[in-house]
Amino acid sequence: MKDAGAEVHYRDDERATFRMLTGDLESWIEVVAVDEGYMVTVIDDLAGSGIPALDWQVAPAGSLAAIGIAHPALHPESDLSVADIQALRPPMVTYYVSAGEGEGGDGSETNPFGTIGQALEHADALQAMKVRVMLGYGVYEENITTRRATDIIGDETIPKIRGRIDGAGSALALENVEIREAADWGVRQAGGTLEMTNCRVIETRRSGGDPTSGRGVTLSGGAEAIFTDCVFRSNEGQALLLTGEGTKATCSDLQATYNRVHPAAAQIAAESNDVSGTGCIEVTEGAKLQMEEFDLVGNEFIGVLLLGGSSTHLRYGRIDGTESLENRGGLNLSALYECLVELQHIVTSNGMCGLFMFHSWLRVIDIELIGNSIGIAFQEPPEGYDLAACLYAFEGNIRMENNGINFDSPGAMTVPDHSDILGDDGSDGAEPDCPEVLWE
Repeated sequence: MKDAGAEVHYRDDERATFRMLTGDLESWIEVVAVDEGYMVTVIDDLAGSGIPALDWQVAPAGSLAAIGIAHPALHPESDLSVADIQALRPPMVTYYVSAGEGEGGDGSETNPFGTIGQALEHADALQAMKVRVMLGYGVYEENITTRRATDIIGDETIPKIRGRIDGAGSALALENVEIREAADWGVRQAGGTLEMTNCRVIETRRSGGDPTSGRGVTLSGGAEAIFTDCVFRSNEGQALLLTGEGTKATCSDLQATYNRVHPAAAQIAAESNDVSGTGCIEVTEGAKLQMEEFDLVGNEFIGVLLLGGSSTHLRYGRIDGTESLENRGGLNLSALYECLVELQHIVTSNGMCGLFMFHSWLRVIDIELIGNSIGIAFQEPPEGYDLAACLYAFEGNIRMENNGINFDSPGAMTVPDHSDILGDDGSDGAEPDCPEVLWE
């Protein structure tokens, strides 16, 4: 069959319509940009010509020559140029990678690349809008920087990446992978988006005396992240840091266990009371953290730390046994300097202090403080803030057991009196002025 000739009939940034001539037949093809490539539609029935009517999206390798095999009208040697289609929107490309395959692969499922870097380089060469990297079993010893929307998806064996991943402000999605033993930091995203699903960040290593090194994940520059079913374990620095206005993380089914604090950060905290860098999960400079169904156990210095106008909404979770260093720290949750904290159905237990607040707002719905040296320490509350009203906004709202001191504000041994908050029948009193931190 002869190659078809075609001419552009209509075109804008998302759509083009071509008049196609195949022998004596006149037909129309419409090419529409979609999220993962192009949708190519033959408008009329070309069955008589041997060219089937079809809906088609760009092949995994992104090769327009592959389109030509199925549809002569789009053959690169026809009058319908490859550039005409590419100008609409670069396609998504999918490559397969298997550790140790060497450099001879082409990225197909049957002949995969040997490194993630090879897949990203080929996507660069095609100027693809998005690249999807399918990882097979093995260990990938490489540092990765993405330049476009990137999905890295491991198989059911949970492949290991022994190196750093820098999202560089693009859209980065990681699924079924373990990032381990990276130097300085594991994953970094400044701007853009990050999605991590069923991932592990383990044993990130410190580098020299830099108090910021050893972090698992760092988010900044307005980055928005979603963590689902992820584990942060035994990192030599913080598990997760969020910093800056507009930076936000939403976490579900997250576990953070036995993460350390860099000794330099702990030393700075001891000498100057600057505790930045000492939270296992730290939220600073106006960032926002949302977590549900989480477990933070056995981490060093501070379990969850908020600083400088940041906010958090935590629900259905536990913070347990945060360890002190040289009799400092050991705080399960701490909020300092005009932060907003909302806790719903939270247990904080077995720390030096279950909850420490300094000039910050707290709103609680059903919390338990158990086995801490101090249950709640609250210093310099914001003007007009009524802590007692917030603690007793609902009947049975707060439960304290086996704490050395239930309440310290400073020097008080018991929780503030709630007789003015609950009526004689146990009903709620006046609505407390507790700012909400909305779950978004």
